[in-house]
Amino acid sequence: MDTQDIKTLLDKIKSLRIAVYGDFTLDAYWVLDPRKSEISVETGLQAEAVGKQNFSLGGAANVVDASPDDIFPAEKVRTFAENLYKMYSRPVFISRGNRGLIAFDKNGYTDIPGLQFLNKTDSVGTGDTMISALACSLAAGSSVSDSAQFANFAASVTVQKLFQTGTANREEILEIASYPDYIYQPELASDIRQATYFEKSEMELCYKVETIETRNIKHAVFDHDGTISALREGWEKVMEPEEVARAFDELHTSGKVHHFGVSNHTAAQIELMQKYVQRPLVINQLELRLLRLAKYLSCQRIRWKMEIKSQKS
Repeated sequence: MDTQDIKTLLDKIKSLRIAVYGDFTLDAYWVLDPRKSEISVETGLQAEAVGKQNFSLGGAANVVDASPDDIFPAEKVRTFAENLYKMYSRPVFISRGNRGLIAFDKNGYTDIPGLQFLNKTDSVGTGDTMISALACSLAAGSSVSDSAQFANFAASVTVQKLFQTGTANREEILEIASYPDYIYQPELASDIRQATYFEKSEMELCYKVETIETRNIKHAVFDHDGTISALREGWEKVMEPEEVARAFDELHTSGKVHHFGVSNHTAAQIELMQKYVQRPLVINQLELRLLRLAKYLSCQRIRWKMEIKSQKS
């Protein structure tokens, strides 16, 4: 389902009439200020002061933000979905919280992965949004698979809105659908016992060893001159520099990569990474925009400093 499909679906939704059954409420959010808290004169108990309060509509569909994967692995959730479909002969959608959702219909199951967010999230209203998006998409004639994907995008918009019962509009859904950052195989990431390694090395595989041995490799990117740009901007939030350094060393020792570089790094990030890797970072691939100009000049200064130091030595 690409962005054009989503635009078409959103256009269809404009003309739909959806019946909503349930109670409508006003959700109140209190932000406490510990600096103003005091002991109550009447009760002798600690009283918390409200520094700010927000109100937004809620209820109606706010009943289905379940996360069965907190208890059951994905395979069991798929089995539950299939059994429910056999009982009622209707499409089944099961939310998996931050791991997306699973759908099942006559064509089998569809596993939609969750999206990764590095900033804070707030799940209030996410279930509301998911059910609303599913209802609209199915009413517009979309398939179960496309409806699940659309609902996942809509819910991923809402979950990023803090201290409110968030909603998702057309522009927000299209923006997040244009460049989705999926979380693949979260069960493998959360359970080290499932890890498999390549040829007794410390290089962990995302897929089974048999997949690699049969040459069925999904992605492998090397530059034509033997240089690999292994790090993207933001790596320091999700990776340990020691792990990157170890991977660099193994790639160089095996003769697969001769030179190493990074992408869109600041001078501070380059200095941090260079403390751990034994070989020099020879390339900093940059995306040149006006907003990145200051960052680019900073990177140039550190590169020139490194060159001058190298010439003196």
